[in-house]
Amino acid sequence: QDVELVAKLGTVSGRDVDKVAAFALELAESEVITAPFLANAYVAAECKVSERHSFGDQTLFVGEILRVAARDAVFAPDGTLRVEAMAPVLYLGANRYLTVDAKTLVTLPVAED
Repeated sequence: QDVELVAKLGTVSGRDVDKVAAFALELAESEVITAPFLANAYVAAECKVSERHSFGDQTLFVGEILRVAARDAVFAPDGTLRVEAMAPVLYLGANRYLTVDAKTLVTLPVAED
């Protein structure tokens, strides 16, 4: 299950552990940049760094999106996300996670002008 994998990935630092090897993550090759992305990602943006801002011991990187790779199955023809085709995991802190599925999707009618 993805929740268990997300939890395991969050327990180690990439500085100390090669997470790709340790957790047998599958990578896909980018088309525009040299860095790979997770093969099972719903969406992956290939970017180049356009700005870098330092704040003490933290750095904010601003990137220019050069290419976007997306799984067709997770998008409807109108470009909206098909929640039933995905199950994202949200980390809530401590040992708490939330998954989203089609059962919790609420679609409201669009107001007519």
